[in-house]
Amino acid sequence: MIIQFLFLLFVFHLCHSSNNPPVIIEQPQDMIAELDKPMAIHCRAESSTFDDLQVDWYKDGRLVTIDPNARIITEFMALHVINTMPQDAGVYHCVAKNSHGRTESRKARIQFLKLDKDFIVSPVSTSVSIGERVRLSCQPPFGSPSPQVYWTKDGKNVSITLDHYDLVFPSVQIADFGLYRCIASNGLTRESSPAYLTEFHRPKLTIQPSSSRVDLRRGKSIDLQCQIDDDEYKLEWHFQNTLIRSSILNMSSVEFNQSGLYTCTARFQRHVFTKEILLAVYEQETLRDQEIFYSQLNLTVFAGRSAIVECPLPYNPQKKISWAIVNQTETNNFTFDFVDQPQYRFQINPVKEFHHNILFQCSYEQSHGLIQLNVEHIQAPPLVFFVPNNQTVPISTQVIFPCQSNDENTVQWWFTQSHRPYKTMKIDNNRKYRLEINNDLVIRHAEKNDAGIYKCVSTNDKYEESVWTAVLKIDDNRSHMKYNRLERKDLPSAPSQPLLVTANSNSIELSWDIRSTDIVDYLIEYFDLNPMNKNLQWERYITKNSNSQQMINNLKSNTTYQFLVRARNSFGYGPPSILSELIETRTY
Repeated sequence: MIIQFLFLLFVFHLCHSSNNPPVIIEQPQDMIAELDKPMAIHCRAESSTFDDLQVDWYKDGRLVTIDPNARIITEFMALHVINTMPQDAGVYHCVAKNSHGRTESRKARIQFLKLDKDFIVSPVSTSVSIGERVRLSCQPPFGSPSPQVYWTKDGKNVSITLDHYDLVFPSVQIADFGLYRCIASNGLTRESSPAYLTEFHRPKLTIQPSSSRVDLRRGKSIDLQCQIDDDEYKLEWHFQNTLIRSSILNMSSVEFNQSGLYTCTARFQRHVFTKEILLAVYEQETLRDQEIFYSQLNLTVFAGRSAIVECPLPYNPQKKISWAIVNQTETNNFTFDFVDQPQYRFQINPVKEFHHNILFQCSYEQSHGLIQLNVEHIQAPPLVFFVPNNQTVPISTQVIFPCQSNDENTVQWWFTQSHRPYKTMKIDNNRKYRLEINNDLVIRHAEKNDAGIYKCVSTNDKYEESVWTAVLKIDDNRSHMKYNRLERKDLPSAPSQPLLVTANSNSIELSWDIRSTDIVDYLIEYFDLNPMNKNLQWERYITKNSNSQQMINNLKSNTTYQFLVRARNSFGYGPPSILSELIETRTY
């Protein structure tokens, strides 16, 4: 009797359950996924009869259809997206159906993150001296949403306030040396390549003769020799506007026009060291049993820098020198400080443009020496007028990256492939690339493996560099990606010359005008005219808005700078303004 009852109960349950709609036993879940990667949304249903079980997927209330290119497929009830795109974001649910009804799952929200692998600017290793100011630069990969940036040192987070994305040390100390990385994060995380900040040990630079000045009678001969205890440095001499690429100067039968300051310069990478020697050429005669000396020289100095003016008469510490300006009556604006007791030398800090052609006379007894100042402007670091901007283009398209610099500068192009970030190659003319006479890079028929970072480096004869990078993305026409192929007419115009608004001890406020209206932000480039044992180099500051009046912070006090401004719209950066006048920060 009991067995019959159980059998009847089983038959009743079986008949009853076979008339029910499906049961969903695995619900789809909310997900934050990565763009351009595979994605699967899971849903599982059970039914008494699997013959008529069907699972459909809906996105934002609309039935998901299978992609004819097999980008979106269903497999074992799950929805698979082979290569996610921004339009795949939304609210998904599955519906399980059989002949007895349908059951809807919960709704799952799918969101996407995007963060490119390649940093636009990665920090580079550098060696600095204690007390030196240094900037580790970083520009994160493109991402959606825009990534947050922070830095690590030896694997631990750094708590220093960033200048945009850059890490700035106003005065490097021993505790600052270590391994640094720039980290970008928006849910996804990318690490830059490591950058080592290490202590720099200054080489020993000497000149023979070893004294700081040589007094030499006209018609005599002399050899000046420069030496350094590190073979990696290249030695050169500078006199007035002449560059002599040699460590030895042989001068026979010297004349007055060879009087002046000779500077030996040692260069290696970004490090520059100098040592100076004054050659004072004089003539003498005897008048009434008294020796009378006379001399003359032209002294080239640079606006914005300090300069030492030294009497070219033969040095005699027993004689006190008297000074006069012989060709100007207005001397109220001229200030100087003597740097030795006999007053043979005085310092001008800084040199002004109105000092040009001033004629000084130094005298003792009946001897006289004349020094005429020739004030020149320091040549700015290499300036790139039209810079490469990021582009996204369809496959098989010709791509042009500009890098137009001064004619006397040398421009080289380098490429780092997206899928091989550890390898960078120099670009030369070949079947793939064409280098135009104006230094534009032309990529013929861009392919997938042409995607990556392109870098142009402009170098002048002082080995000073200006570096620009741009990211190229290649689309295969199936992703509906928004293209961003540039033509020069799309870029904003050059702003007007930046003008000083206010100057403080460590900041300067500038303003400018511009005709373009679709400005996103500005790039302010500037350089310090008095770098400490370094080549001149551009510093860059990206504004956080499109205001045409901006404050530049973290500058050195009592220092002369020059500035220029570029505007950026949705296509990229346009040409630069002309350089500002020389602008000085105040003394503390």
